Amino acid sequence: MSATLIDTLLSDTLCLHATKLQKAHRDGHGLSASDCQRLSDELHVLRKLARNTEQELSVHRLEQARREGFEILEDEATRKLKQMIADPDGKIVRPDFKGGKA
Repeated sequence: MSATLIDTLLSDTLCLHATKLQKAHRDGHGLSASDCQRLSDELHVLRKLARNTEQELSVHRLEQARREGFEILEDEATRKLKQMIADPDGKIVRPDFKGGKA
């Protein structure tokens, strides 16, 4: 499995817009109507990108929690099975799952 590079498009683009807005404010320039519309359109696209990233991260977190839950259950089941099989006197009791008479 190859490593994937971190996609920083969302954070980089947000930083770029913040820098542009700060510069326009500092220089005393307002945004034109077309600049406002362009910025608004791009922010809507960035919101969709953020939502996709959040959903993907949520899926990965749920999968990790599922794996960890299985490990906990498996460890607990193994511990309980060992308690059932081991006799306090050190003898091993083997359960008969074939339905034979005792």
